[in-house]
Amino acid sequence: MGCDIHMIAQVKRDGAWKTTQIGVYDGRCYDLFGILAGVRSHNFDPIADPKGIPQDLAILPVDEYDGTVRVTLDGSEEDMSDGDYNDDRASFWLGDHSHSYLTAKEVLAYDWDQLVDNEEYFDDEENLKTDGTPLHEWVSFDDVLTLMRFLSSQHGEDNVRLVFGFDS
Repeated sequence: MGCDIHMIAQVKRDGAWKTTQIGVYDGRCYDLFGILAGVRSHNFDPIADPKGIPQDLAILPVDEYDGTVRVTLDGSEEDMSDGDYNDDRASFWLGDHSHSYLTAKEVLAYDWDQLVDNEEYFDDEENLKTDGTPLHEWVSFDDVLTLMRFLSSQHGEDNVRLVFGFDS
């Protein structure tokens, strides 16, 4: 059993945050988790310590049994206490610990081009990676960085954010 990340991308329109994409990253790279929130790895400086769930995020009631958090995708706060928590069209699971969020400005300001300095490393697919690999390739985060750059070009870096949490 390992740790996974659950992530959504949001943009701020007309003063309200709207979810634009769910399941933004589905890999399991502990170095990336450490970079985003200091979770599972301390090989790189984190962008920020976990900040918790944004106060302006519409969430469903927290499951008291396991502490999991689900976010509504349409921004509504409708009562879903009838137990319909698994309807992915209505909600998305954000994991059960270390919830946080980062603006595109914070994510894009990080030095993703720094070179990894390890003698050798096998990633989850057992592919050898060596010294001199740029960090963004090391943690397989290129698609998310591309999404952040694109959304920022349309809405501004302060109006784009990633919201995420982890499970163990």
